[in-house]
Amino acid sequence: LGTGGVENGSPGVINIADGLWHYVVGTFDGYEKRIYVDGQLQVKDIVENRLITPASHRLSIGIARLNSDNTVSNGLTGAIDDVRLYTYALSAAEIGLHYAATANESVCPEYPEGDLNKDCKVNLDDIAVMAGNWLKTGATVTTPGLIAHWTMDSLTSPNSQVSGTPATEILGNPTIVDGVLGSAMYFDGQSALYVRNSGDYFDDMYNSCT
Repeated sequence: LGTGGVENGSPGVINIADGLWHYVVGTFDGYEKRIYVDGQLQVKDIVENRLITPASHRLSIGIARLNSDNTVSNGLTGAIDDVRLYTYALSAAEIGLHYAATANESVCPEYPEGDLNKDCKVNLDDIAVMAGNWLKTGATVTTPGLIAHWTMDSLTSPNSQVSGTPATEILGNPTIVDGVLGSAMYFDGQSALYVRNSGDYFDDMYNSCT
């Protein structure tokens, strides 16, 4: 999933080019960027510029950036099954539960008392949540959620069940293969799905995330 932004931060260290399916999540909460693989945090970086700004490149799946002449940068050779965008940074517990539901693996079945951030542990992170909630007392908080979902089941339509998910167009020759949740889409390093009118969608997404 790419928007053509600046690539910075620490790369992950786990090998996902092993012929197996992996559940990969990237989050940004205004302070930290995090990458999770198969429900586990792999790397995190403090972000100096904490602003989320609209991007100028087209939103694309299967490549890091789709250039104005329709050439690609950092294309993926591999398959993607199910792509989702949220208006907030998923917590470690939410990511773990999503992974467990997909992989049929057990996770923390019951949160311990005092586990305010729902990561199955009680530590200083929960104190930080408590302090943050105290500072927000009286503030109006908008309930965040899923704003886009591409199931990757079909070349003609992403088959999204989420209202507002923008339509995609095809670049190159991606193919449909067996996935984890139904079908998946295989990219050859030069193919991609992209949102033609990404500018309007980015503006809406930016406004809903800030």
